[in-house]
Amino acid sequence: MRHSDPRAAYAARTKQVHAKLARLQRLADGRFGHDPDAVHWCQVSDLRRVAQAEDKLVQLACAKLFGAIDEEDVLDCCHGDRPVATPRIRSSI
Repeated sequence: MRHSDPRAAYAARTKQVHAKLARLQRLADGRFGHDPDAVHWCQVSDLRRVAQAEDKLVQLACAKLFGAIDEEDVLDCCHGDRPVATPRIRSSI
């Protein structure tokens, strides 16, 4: 995908991200193909790795959204059950 306009490139990338999120949601809705009455520890471990990867993506998105902020703010942003903290921009002075 080559775009000369950054807005067009951004829109295209956003569309790709949304498509991948929708696919992940469909997988989750289908319990990732697992029978909930017959799961074993390997499948629990698989879901742990999925959750860890999601955490990394959310942390990256929060850090990029707020710029140079404290680690505590990134953690607050990444937990959906807590309100997003007001970013504290670190001074470079």
